[in-house]
Amino acid sequence: RVEHNAKIFKYAKISGNAVISGDAMISGNVEIDGFVIITDNAKISDYALITDKVTICDNAVISGYASISNKVIIEENARVDNYVNISGEARVTGNALILGNTVICDNTLVSGNVRVCGDSRITGDTSVSGNTVITGASHTNNDIVCNVII
Repeated sequence: RVEHNAKIFKYAKISGNAVISGDAMISGNVEIDGFVIITDNAKISDYALITDKVTICDNAVISGYASISNKVIIEENARVDNYVNISGEARVTGNALILGNTVICDNTLVSGNVRVCGDSRITGDTSVSGNTVITGASHTNNDIVCNVII
């Protein structure tokens, strides 16, 4: 269902109970299926795959070959790009930048000015926040808070 000023371009496939509203924009070869809500100026592009009870809102940007599923929330200027997999009730918020072969899952919260990239994996009820950078094949299942570089 497309509502308000939402726009869908090119070859995007929208199915299931998806709701695209507000000033959201979908373009490229994006696939959206299931109960997905995309609103509030969110932008989804390229080959992103979004399924299964996902909410993307508040200026979030999803692009590249991102795969997002299973009760995930991405909001508040967060950006996800380039072979990222986010699932399992994870939440990405507050200017977080997630790039490059990264996996985030299992009730993980990534918030603040966090940068995660380069084959990193964050799992298991983990909270990462503050001015944190995680890169280069890092794996964590522990809380990380403020001004950390891994």
